[in-house]
Amino acid sequence: MVSRVNIGVIGVGFWGKNHARVFSELEKAELTAVCDVDSKKVENIAEKYGVSSYTTLENLLKNKDVEAVSICTPTTTHYQIALKAFKYGKHILWSATPKKLNTY
Repeated sequence: MVSRVNIGVIGVGFWGKNHARVFSELEKAELTAVCDVDSKKVENIAEKYGVSSYTTLENLLKNKDVEAVSICTPTTTHYQIALKAFKYGKHILWSATPKKLNTY
């Protein structure tokens, strides 16, 4: 049996809706939730994939079923969102590492 990671997508604009689609198609991923401040947009994506929708970051992060998040918001928001996600014990999926986290 394939172990699947439950994923939440934060931000369902241009990139986020694509991340949601891809995660819904991956064998080892389970799209579990989506979050966006635009309630109409997030409800449409949630309905399309049959997942939970949230309009606040904290409510998505409180969902214990979500193991990892994909941050698809404007770049300037990534650092603060990632810090909150780490505090809730979530894994972060990124296509690029934010410069503020490079503190070797």
